[in-house]
Amino acid sequence: MTQRRHHRSPQQNGFSLLEILAVVVLLSVLAMVTVPAVVGWQQKLTLEQAVSELQLQASETRNESVRSGATWQLNLIPTRQEGFRSLSSTNQKIRPFRIHRDVRCVRVSDTGTLLPSEVLQIRFFPDGTVEPTILRVSDARGNLLYLKFDRLTGRPVVRTTLQPLRS
Repeated sequence: MTQRRHHRSPQQNGFSLLEILAVVVLLSVLAMVTVPAVVGWQQKLTLEQAVSELQLQASETRNESVRSGATWQLNLIPTRQEGFRSLSSTNQKIRPFRIHRDVRCVRVSDTGTLLPSEVLQIRFFPDGTVEPTILRVSDARGNLLYLKFDRLTGRPVVRTTLQPLRS
């Protein structure tokens, strides 16, 4: 009698080409969904950081105006490579800051009409008040925030729409 030998294939260690392709396709789809969301989130964060920096600079300038008893002016000067940089009039006690170059800042009226000017100027008075000012801050993706300075308190308020700013 002849003995039959069964030749078993060696045990497979690894994944088949089909399994690897399925994983690659799934990871590609996942990347296509998440990457735009992460990029948008990062750009919105840049916009929020710029607005936060503007609020801080405005508060410091207002405080210096009240402390010194003189009118102070916050000047936002557009630059091509750095976005905006600031200067405070009277002297340079307020630290200069820069806004990301993808962030745009323009002055608008209560109705949203652009008020063109090369340098954005916000005046703070010794009694703590500020000239009525609304800034529209936007980024390259079209995200925008409005920064309104309360005339009596000088406090900057951030809004996503212009509608609630009308009083």
